[in-house]
Amino acid sequence: QRFKWMASGAMVGQHSPRFYDGGVLVLDNLGGNQETGGTQLVKIDLATHMPTRLFPRDGVATPDDCRIANGGHVDIHRDGKRALLTVSHDGAIWEIDLPTGKVLWEYIYVHPHEGGIRQGLQTAKYVYEPSFLRLGDES
Repeated sequence: QRFKWMASGAMVGQHSPRFYDGGVLVLDNLGGNQETGGTQLVKIDLATHMPTRLFPRDGVATPDDCRIANGGHVDIHRDGKRALLTVSHDGAIWEIDLPTGKVLWEYIYVHPHEGGIRQGLQTAKYVYEPSFLRLGDES
């Protein structure tokens, strides 16, 4: 029950840590550039303990501001090159190319019985081997 390592000052409201590329990728809700929404994905190098912002990146367009006041979720694809980011309150999921910071696609959840209003989402995960029949699959 002792700390092995601790860092402070680089992020505000960080959570959802994932081991990634020799470091730890964290979702930082409030420590990013306010002009782009304030939320960022930060990689902390385990050797140097230095943070690097992977998303959003300067000069790389996003579908909307990256603003997650609280909540949100990150899931890294097993190829290590892509991640799903749940933009909770906006009801959006973005798949991000981690090496470039580009948003590959966006999903927006609109509740079918709420008059076309976007609804919040809490998480998104990659599914590799579904245990259910997919459309177009043979029986």
